[in-house]
Formats: sequence, structure tokens, C-alpha cells
Amino acid sequence: MVLLCDISGSMARYAQILLHFLHAVTNDRDRVHVFLFGTRLTNITRQLRHRDAEVAFQMVSHIVPDWSGGTRIGESLDTFVKGRARGGLARGAVVVICSDGLDRGDPEVLADAMERLHRLCYRIVCYALDGEKETVILDSTARAFIAVSGTLSDDGTMRGAGTHAGPMPLLKRIASLIADDQQLAS
Repeated sequence: MVLLCDISGSMARYAQILLHFLHAVTNDRDRVHVFLFGTRLTNITRQLRHRDAEVAFQMVSHIVPDWSGGTRIGESLDTFVKGRARGGLARGAVVVICSDGLDRGDPEVLADAMERLHRLCYRIVCYALDGEKETVILDSTARAFIAVSGTLSDDGTMRGAGTHAGPMPLLKRIASLIADDQQLAS
């Protein structure tokens, strides 16, 4: 499983809960890789493997240069696909993208990166973390490549295509995808 999480300024209210979840998942599973992006992509898997969450977060803060900055989703996905994904990291994996979808980059770059990622991985799951805003990542350019999508409301419930009937908490849904990914591997 590969988790790609947006840490731009518009995602500040979700950053802490996502980091705690990512830390727990990374320490619980062997085949989880975590990347953060704002204006650039940063691999934080090694840092999150530290058992002490506070030490792990301190280590992450030292290597991520673009906390609470702008957002370049397309460019970050393009960097991932050209580097890590092509190197085998995404082959057959479930790739989860958590973002509010507010992108300042070129929509064509996003579309091309999503298409290439779709060819490499088993499934792409996208969660827009603010149901109030119009999102770029879930627009028609990218939607064709997404297996599961939805939005997380401020009340912590998940709504959208590909979810079970009724609202479902985001982290519980991601955890079930991780379990599915682990079953695929065995």
C-alpha cells in the first residue's frame, strides 16, 4: 500500500490526525509506504517507522520543506510515478491519495500522472478531505482512473462513490483497504 497525503496550507486542520494514523499504519504493517506532498513529494516512510510517535513526527518535520504551503498535486504525482512507482513501489499496490484537491498546477499534468499511475497499481483510492469545496483531483480528468472516491466531512464521516451505504469514517475505510491489500499479498 502507498499513501500519498497532502500537507498544504488548506489541509492544516487534518494534518495532525493524518500523521497519527499514518504512524500507526506504518508501524503495524510491513508493506506500507508514505509520502507527503505540498509543492513537492517527500518520502517519510523511514521516519514513521520509529516506534515513538513524537520522535517520528520530529524527524518528519526536519525533512518536509513545504508544510502548510501551496499545492501541486499533479507535479507531486508525476514525480512519484516517474521515480518510485516506475521503480516497482506501486506495482500491484493500492494507492491512497488524501487531499482536499485544491491544486494550483496544470490539470494536464495531473491527468497524465493519474493515467500512468493507474496502469501501474492495483487500485487508486482518492479522498477529498473537504466536502464543501470544488475539488480538482476528483474532477472528470482524474475520475476515470479512481476505483474508490469520496469526501470526509468535518464531522468525520465519509461519503461518496465506492463507499458502503451510509457515512463511514475515513480512517476506518483506509484501514479496511490496508487489510484487503495484505490479503492480496498473501
